[in-house]
Amino acid sequence: MAEKLLKFPSWIKPPVVDDYRVEPVDRRLKSEMEIGSVSRMEFDTDETVATCTLWLKSIQAKWFEGFERDLTRQGTRWFIMPLWVGGELLDHVVKFRERPKLSQKTGEYCNYSFTLDVSRREGLFPADVTEFLIDVDPAELSPLVELLQTIVNVDWPRALPR
Repeated sequence: MAEKLLKFPSWIKPPVVDDYRVEPVDRRLKSEMEIGSVSRMEFDTDETVATCTLWLKSIQAKWFEGFERDLTRQGTRWFIMPLWVGGELLDHVVKFRERPKLSQKTGEYCNYSFTLDVSRREGLFPADVTEFLIDVDPAELSPLVELLQTIVNVDWPRALPR
């Protein structure tokens, strides 16, 4: 049975991901036997790397260093951490790719820099929705969403007995 994942506490602000981007790991293979630009997927994974910065007060920094050293076993254990990715804060399963480093101390704040392995990106559209949006402009769906909102929130409550 898999061990329960630790969850990064909500009383510490989430790290800032550099440029609000993540870098997917390239899992494509090209063999010497294949000609031209033929490539294939090696594994069906979506591993990603995120370079992060975390600003902490001194008591938070003490907790963070203990968390990294003891609870994540020097960064080898996966845990859940909210990440700002694509302008949205979502929980991701991550582990430290490299051990966090104190890059600077400014007043009462400590700045830690580290890189995370992200097991897979969260918040992406499912494949069928992505395929649907190839043919349909989301702006075309807006009137339908408004109509559905009116039916559910206005018309149905009026039809219900009081």
